[in-house]
Amino acid sequence: MSPHTAWWLLIQGRLAFISSLAACALFLACPFTSRNAEKPVLWLIAALPSTPMGQVFFSSSSSSSSLTVWVRFSLQALCPCLRSASSGAPSGLLPLTLRLLLPSPFSSICLSFCLSGGSFSLGQPSGLACRCRRCRRLPSWPCPALPGGITLEVMAGGNERSMKALKEVWKRAENSLCADCGKPDPDWASSTLGVFICLSCSGIHRNIPSISKVKSLKMDHWDDAQVQFLAKHGNAVTKATYEAHIPIYYYQPNYNDCQVLREQWIRAKYERKEFTEPGKQLPYSDGVKEGILWKRGRDNGQFLPRKFLLSEREGCLKYFTKQDAKEPKINVKIDVINATFQPVKIGNPNGLQITYLKDNKTRNIFVYHESGKEVVDWFNAIRSVQFHYLKVAFPIASDNEIKNRLTRNFLKEGYMEKTGPKQREAFKKRWFTLDHRRLMYFKDPLDAFAKGEVFVGSRENGYSVQKGLPSGTQGNFSWHYGLTIVTPDREYLFTCETETDQLDWIAAFTSVINQAMTPQEYAIEAYFKFKS
Repeated sequence: MSPHTAWWLLIQGRLAFISSLAACALFLACPFTSRNAEKPVLWLIAALPSTPMGQVFFSSSSSSSSLTVWVRFSLQALCPCLRSASSGAPSGLLPLTLRLLLPSPFSSICLSFCLSGGSFSLGQPSGLACRCRRCRRLPSWPCPALPGGITLEVMAGGNERSMKALKEVWKRAENSLCADCGKPDPDWASSTLGVFICLSCSGIHRNIPSISKVKSLKMDHWDDAQVQFLAKHGNAVTKATYEAHIPIYYYQPNYNDCQVLREQWIRAKYERKEFTEPGKQLPYSDGVKEGILWKRGRDNGQFLPRKFLLSEREGCLKYFTKQDAKEPKINVKIDVINATFQPVKIGNPNGLQITYLKDNKTRNIFVYHESGKEVVDWFNAIRSVQFHYLKVAFPIASDNEIKNRLTRNFLKEGYMEKTGPKQREAFKKRWFTLDHRRLMYFKDPLDAFAKGEVFVGSRENGYSVQKGLPSGTQGNFSWHYGLTIVTPDREYLFTCETETDQLDWIAAFTSVINQAMTPQEYAIEAYFKFKS
């Protein structure tokens, strides 16, 4: 390793990058650990080997919270890395900042520098001696004895008491999941809201700095007041305030959902405070919603503005090709509609796929809106109208039972190859969508209509999925990870590009086949048999 490029420290068994001298900054990280609060012990004493660049020596006392660091540099070795056209520094040295990160158990530190070589000599073995004082800020000491405008910065890591209290709050069961998406083991928190969140959600919080200020639980310094605020609040207390009155139909995203859903959920809670008061008028709870969405044309593939109208009273969703049109292009009953976000498929972060049944065949509509809030409001408005429609249609069903019948995500989507019913035709690549018991395939992912559909029933009714293809299968196929869907009437053969895809599809089919069929699904199965 070239000493002029980078140094490394061995910290608790791991190599840690220290510095890039080409960037004119050297970071010295003190490797340490502590057996207990009273007697911090430095486990790794001399972490850097001797090089032409310099040496670092560590020593500590087991009876006090102090650490002494001796740093010795050869300026002659540093000069090739720090040359510049600057005339203000001796021999053209760029100003150099030496930064020393203090581990939190150590409340004070002594440093001693000795620089020699080249054109510079301090003439004393100790060019700088200073003691860190307890301070919440990051102190800095310019040293007039050091040449070339060299500055020393000491970065304090915080006191041990605060760190211990922070860990105790962090370990509470209520804080074991992200407050916003439910992802396990969150390692960030909002110092203004008092919630523990994951890295992904912390990025969304960072975009609303007037509401939330986020810090890393592992890397950032937390003072006593901030730790006390977290201890007083935490996920449970904060949720009781900001999630007190969430409508039963409102979709609460998880960490697998897309960015726009999670962002608008976070903004709805903390920025707009939509769920803090009972009976609050919300833009998706009126029972009617009208507006413009950009819809993809079925034939030309262009997105054009179209007027949409959602009505709870009429129990339908309409869209019009012209804003002043009196008759809608389509009129879809709300009970056959599904809506799911598809930003990757549609190519827009706010892309929404609306699916409905027409003559018992699946029809897709792809829309988006420039505003993330507007498209999520449309999504929850559809769920709201569906919920109230189903409450009337099924008066004895519980709210949770009806909630489970609202919009749903597809179980699995992706490319597979398929052959025809004779199983001798060439395998063709198609886009497949598994929507519970309906397996649909399309020539293109954005096709309006499926080219075909397969009903996937339950195991007790003779349905199963098998890994691989039947022996002696004919037909040309380029993918070699096969699977077979067995139905009472025939076998459907598919191939996948990778083994991972194969196993994922088998798992998705298995989850459906292992579920008992409902009376409504028996009726759908009968229709498929009649159609074939």
